[in-house]
Amino acid sequence: MSKAAIIGAGVVGTTIAYAVMMRGVARELVLVDTQGEKARAEAMDLNHGPVFVPPVAITEGTIADCTGAHVVVITAGAKQQPGQSRLDLASVNAAVFRTLIPEVVKAAPKAHLLVVSIPWRVTGRGAESFPPVPFDQGKRAAFQRSAEVVRDVIKQLGF
Repeated sequence: MSKAAIIGAGVVGTTIAYAVMMRGVARELVLVDTQGEKARAEAMDLNHGPVFVPPVAITEGTIADCTGAHVVVITAGAKQQPGQSRLDLASVNAAVFRTLIPEVVKAAPKAHLLVVSIPWRVTGRGAESFPPVPFDQGKRAAFQRSAEVVRDVIKQLGF
């Protein structure tokens, strides 16, 4: 049984969850968001679709519920504010990742991490360097644009 977790239940996270559900990529899908009610509502909405797609259990949860995930997609991060430069946004998101990524690695040490963030080239390279993320121990971090993430999730799960 394959398991995927998506951290960040905003537009990008729920779009990825929808694509994972429609393709039948995972049998278990966990949505995590700092606003638990948002993740719960999105999971409830997505749970209306399994009648038409391969079986998938979609739940809301916490980072601890990422345990056993084969892939963890991180879409969490701040939205760009009017007048805010991409570099300023990158520093805000780097602070989020500095806390988040070690927690994810602790909960799901064997999971592949896919980070979707703006600006992705800057935050991806920064996220890769946060200790104590053991990327050299069989862990592959893919930091890519959201359009590429769904393809990689499917590929990582062997479909």
